Amino acid sequence: MESDQKLILDYEQTLEQYRMLADIRFKLLEFVPTVSGVAIALLTGQASDQVALPVGILGFFVTLGILFYEIRNTRIYDTVVHRAKRLERLMGMPVSVRGETQGGLFSERPGRDLELFELFKIWHDRGLALIYGAVMGGWGYVIAGSLSGLLGRRDPWVAPLVGVVLAVVFFWEIQRLSGKEKPQPVEDAPPDVAHNHNERLGGVSATFNLQLSRRKE
Repeated sequence: MESDQKLILDYEQTLEQYRMLADIRFKLLEFVPTVSGVAIALLTGQASDQVALPVGILGFFVTLGILFYEIRNTRIYDTVVHRAKRLERLMGMPVSVRGETQGGLFSERPGRDLELFELFKIWHDRGLALIYGAVMGGWGYVIAGSLSGLLGRRDPWVAPLVGVVLAVVFFWEIQRLSGKEKPQPVEDAPPDVAHNHNERLGGVSATFNLQLSRRKE
């Protein structure tokens, strides 16, 4: 019973960590594109090159720092989801989705089977790559445009080209990093350990469901 309680407590704490990381991600996605978009529009439309260049450089590196944090946050997020799946397996969560072999909120999450126009797969990290790639490209556009103006060599194609190149490079790199070193399942337990573990699953699941029913009351 004590080990069952530890599993339940571990699962609850894992859920709290998941909520916190998801909340941070959504707040950043609200803040970064909105503030950056407004700032880039003002700098390219009203500010002088002397103002736009330093502000553009500042915005570029601030966004880059937030991107570093977001990439690290994503890795921790993936680890939390992986641990939640493992705990759901240990607790013997019931299956609620047809075709699934393992039950639980995280174990039954949909796969990456949706495609936009049947060409582009839809998944979280690709969305992040699109957003941050566009923002980094926007700051690159501001920097290149203001710098070429200060140098007296303003070319209508330079700033857009720099912006597009940076957007594509960051989009590709963020996607590449998101696929590296994903958490891997632990190796299968020896037969005797697996047998003892299977005997405990029913008790763990029953204890967890009992606690949930008490909370609802």
